[in-house]
Amino acid sequence: MKYHVHREHYGDRFFRKGDKREAEASDVAHLVRAGILSPADDSQAKPGAKSKEKTAAKPDNKAAPVSDNKSDA
Repeated sequence: MKYHVHREHYGDRFFRKGDKREAEASDVAHLVRAGILSPADDSQAKPGAKSKEKTAAKPDNKAAPVSDNKSDA
């Protein structure tokens, strides 16, 4: 996967701001979390931004009491 470099760092070689780096996602995950790299295929990515992955659906009413018998649902 390709990444944009936002801050200088040393990986398999020295990378400067503005370079593009190719690496395995698992090898550079800590650099993406730190905002040093961002995925190159996402033109709207910002350093340190969280990805917009789908999350579990939220319940309609969190305050609704839970039934003692789960088959009532």
